[in-house]
Amino acid sequence: MQAPDYETYTLAELHQAYETLDKDEQPERAALLAQYIRRREEEEIDNINGIEHLKLARRRERFAAFLIDLLISLVASIPLWIYFGVERLQQADLALIITAAIYSFVMFIVIHGYFIATAGQTVGKHFLGIRVEDLSGVQATFSRYVFLRYLPMAVAYSIPLIGPLISLIDPLFIFGKSRRCLHDYVAKTQVGYAPQDYDD
Repeated sequence: MQAPDYETYTLAELHQAYETLDKDEQPERAALLAQYIRRREEEEIDNINGIEHLKLARRRERFAAFLIDLLISLVASIPLWIYFGVERLQQADLALIITAAIYSFVMFIVIHGYFIATAGQTVGKHFLGIRVEDLSGVQATFSRYVFLRYLPMAVAYSIPLIGPLISLIDPLFIFGKSRRCLHDYVAKTQVGYAPQDYDD
């Protein structure tokens, strides 16, 4: 059952919906409601105090997070290079491409899975204090992050001939006004700032 559009709810309506919800039967919806309530309360407090926050992560922070994740990815690929050899990887057949893709996906989940599930972040985004959100500013779910944002682009990058072109075009979208890469448009996500107390 699809969740209502909580973005249109007032804070009082959000609290009422949370209080009347069977949290044992619908834990995911309860967590979603709790995020909306928390964000709406923070916004109201900030409005009272005259505090204005940047809602979208700056490009330099996203780029720094990307560099951290890229370095981690390169280090994680070393066992693959050692096992198959650099020459064979450069002239890979279909079986080797699939093997490498599965290895990369598994390593991505092993390295980043905890942060993705708990905070909508990769390791790089964690260090930069930014996170992936849906378009209403709520932390992206694990399934949205992995199966809509990461996996489709990983497959697209692997397509012969056009894969490298897609990988080049993807990050260029960030220079648009919405600061969203191509993979953000595919997954209907954006990158914002993580609450300072998200570990609490």
